[in-house]
Amino acid sequence: MNDPLEQFIKQNRTEFDDKVPRLEVWAAINQAVNEQQSKAKVFSLWKFARVAATVAFLVTAGALGGIYMTQHHHAGIAGLSDVSPEMAELESFYQTEVDRKLVRLTSSGHFDDAIQDDLKQLEVVMDDLREELETHPERDKDVIINAMIQNYKTRIEILETVTQRIEALDSEKNKTKEHDKSINI
Repeated sequence: MNDPLEQFIKQNRTEFDDKVPRLEVWAAINQAVNEQQSKAKVFSLWKFARVAATVAFLVTAGALGGIYMTQHHHAGIAGLSDVSPEMAELESFYQTEVDRKLVRLTSSGHFDDAIQDDLKQLEVVMDDLREELETHPERDKDVIINAMIQNYKTRIEILETVTQRIEALDSEKNKTKEHDKSINI
């Protein structure tokens, strides 16, 4: 307790209290605090971007995996490709369109359970039609083929309608944000 520095400070306390640091010292402290705060914001944005990229990757990978599994699930079941080369080309076109629109919708991040349920129901109907194509006589095949084509068209229409509505909503949100920015400026 007999520290000479401590005794000196206690004896000369009043002389220390009236000393104020120069403005440059406070400016340097303020700048250091601001730099630390801006680094924290950049870190949180970077972390958010990594999480968003991971989620987008997983959703896209899931959609592509689902498409792959769906195509291989039907490998042993009759399809339009078993009817004729023209029908094979038609089925390939429709499946490619469905896959393209599905990937586009999935990558936008707006693919939800309701859409997935609708597409699964249509896929169940398509499976039934494929089985009927194998088992029914030749005279019924035209009706079944037309139903299969209509099933593809319905899937494409659902995906296109949902995509257009989402794009319209996004466009409306962007317009609102731009309008709000112009008002704030």
